[in-house]
Amino acid sequence: DGWEVHTAENGQIAVDKTIQNDFACVLMDCDMPIKDGWQATREIREREVTTGALWVPIIAVTANAMAGDRQRCIAAGMDDYLPKPVQRKPVLVAVKTWAAKRFRLINPRMPSGHSTMSFLRQHNSRHSSRHSSRRSEQQSVHTVYELG
Repeated sequence: DGWEVHTAENGQIAVDKTIQNDFACVLMDCDMPIKDGWQATREIREREVTTGALWVPIIAVTANAMAGDRQRCIAAGMDDYLPKPVQRKPVLVAVKTWAAKRFRLINPRMPSGHSTMSFLRQHNSRHSSRHSSRRSEQQSVHTVYELG
């Protein structure tokens, strides 16, 4: 679906990458070394509040599918929850839904008559062609970030 995926080996690297890049959303593995997904999410949310950084949707990805796990993820600041093993379709639906919410937040004057996803694709294409030489250094806002 035209999304770029970046990975982080641990929660600290995940936090660092969200500081250095502007991502459409984050798939946060809750069980990572050094800093787990709950700690990483709390740190990202704290930075958003203290620095005024743009909100990035964080989708929990966890093997914990017991009662109360979803609430624990939401309490940590995550926006959504996907239990493992993940399936392609629910992941794509969640990513598109949350990326579109973020996109509408930062682009409130989307042209009428356009669906959010078609406008996202058009905007991403224009952005890519204008910044193709710097693309590896500076990711567009339409990048998906997968952790774990």
